[in-house]
Amino acid sequence: MAKRLAAVISCCDSWQVAGESLKYLMENSTPELTEVILLNNGSFEGPEEDFTVKYPKNFAFVEFAENVGANGVFHKMLPVLDTMNTKWPEKYNFEVVAYLHNDLMVREAEWDQRILAAFDKDPKLALVGFLGSNEIDGAGGRGLGTASSYMGFEYETISASKAEIHGRRVIGTEAAAVVDHCSMIFRIAMLKQLPPSEESGYAPHHFYDRILSCEVLHRFWHIAMLGIQCDHAGGGTGLCKVPHEGPELGVLNRDESYRKWLTKVGIPFTDQYLRPIEEGDLQWLAALRNDSTTWPFLGTLNFTNLPKQKAWLEKSSLDAKQINLMFCTKFTDKLLGFVRMDELDTINGSVRVGGDIHPDYRGQGLAKEMYKLIFQIAFDYLRLHRVWLLVAAFNDKAITLYNKIGMREEGRYREALFREGPYHDYVVMSLLQNDRKV
Repeated sequence: MAKRLAAVISCCDSWQVAGESLKYLMENSTPELTEVILLNNGSFEGPEEDFTVKYPKNFAFVEFAENVGANGVFHKMLPVLDTMNTKWPEKYNFEVVAYLHNDLMVREAEWDQRILAAFDKDPKLALVGFLGSNEIDGAGGRGLGTASSYMGFEYETISASKAEIHGRRVIGTEAAAVVDHCSMIFRIAMLKQLPPSEESGYAPHHFYDRILSCEVLHRFWHIAMLGIQCDHAGGGTGLCKVPHEGPELGVLNRDESYRKWLTKVGIPFTDQYLRPIEEGDLQWLAALRNDSTTWPFLGTLNFTNLPKQKAWLEKSSLDAKQINLMFCTKFTDKLLGFVRMDELDTINGSVRVGGDIHPDYRGQGLAKEMYKLIFQIAFDYLRLHRVWLLVAAFNDKAITLYNKIGMREEGRYREALFREGPYHDYVVMSLLQNDRKV
């Protein structure tokens, strides 16, 4: 009997988690009905073990040369499945394809039999999922109808939580308005009629699951939630015990796919952002301030430690004239630098600014990106008129940068800074909102 269902686990640099997901899927799938496929979706690094040796039957390993995104996989896999149907018709006659996240653990034996039975019973059924909702809210989310059959079991690579924590539990089969990306199971003939993400211009982002659900309903087809026993680490339902996409190579890989799409459609993209300081940042900040390549350019030479940093954070958090922020990478939240804004004068529209980039990341153009974000906060959010700073006259690199981003020298504090013998001038530089370049 030819197999009717292709169960695809898509993996991008998360091999430990995917390996455990694959183990449960192989254990609980019906060999006569289902071919399990592990897709290497353009990982930077391949798996350490050969899964084709570990699973010599009822398993296939497929590789894409580059990451097409979790959404792109839906349609990019179809030619692969068509080829398998054509080349080995005695083995494969795929009618249904299940796309599963690599952190989804299927725990119900013969789950695939229930899936195929649901499609056989309803000819208009186009899409099935294990997590979904019977409503779509105004923001396109699941509203108050979130339902699943998450078990909350413990795993080697993830920790999961029960369905009741996130909504209600599904036991049988229910009509749905939307299903979550973690498990999207399509009737292949109907999937081929839905818009591919890349060709349709959709962003390579998780929200495509909502779009596809709406596309299905727009065609008057049906969506269902099935109470299949499973667990999922993503989507706020649990935590990974191992580097899940990491530094996370998977996050960097995903970030690169976002960047390509944003560049393609002409939307400016930045890899960095500013966020409030957290207590966990303080040791890192102390090391940055005490670094021998940082403190010569600071106004004071007070070395610091963790207790002093905690006292400073508590005091500065209560000062309405101060804003202190961390400069980080998006997605991975890697710490790149520190931003300080003080002497905030909302009446006259002025603030003094400054920032330090960690020694490991200097010389990469990040300071310019950091000041772009500083100016954005000062001018676009705080509605200030003037940003100013003090810089040591011997700090040629900083002065060159400040000139490039539009700041002007206003004057000098003569011989106001003592360093290694002589006294040096402090240069006062400023930028007015109307002169902003970046």
